[in-house]
Amino acid sequence: MNYVVETFKKYASIKGRARRKEYWYFILFYFIVAFALSFIIQLTGLTILQFLSLILLPPVITVGARRMQDIGKPWWYSLIPIYGFILATKEGDKGSNAYGSDPKAL
Repeated sequence: MNYVVETFKKYASIKGRARRKEYWYFILFYFIVAFALSFIIQLTGLTILQFLSLILLPPVITVGARRMQDIGKPWWYSLIPIYGFILATKEGDKGSNAYGSDPKAL
């Protein structure tokens, strides 16, 4: 849960790096919330809940960008569907890179 909170703290920042755990825990959290919201929307018909899932979109994009920077790639690589997924599973660079210090070392 700490990784989800940490991602929300960096809500609109693509500076720095994100570990694999931070990225995948937030993606898991996002899919659980999106599934629950879609289920509630189907049951109740409240379309206002669709905006809640849109609120979660910026942190998904920024954590993906920070994940790409952890492996030394530019942020926009997270926008390439299959290649971005493959890169998101790769271990991050050891030590500092152009995007900051190693988050594992902290």
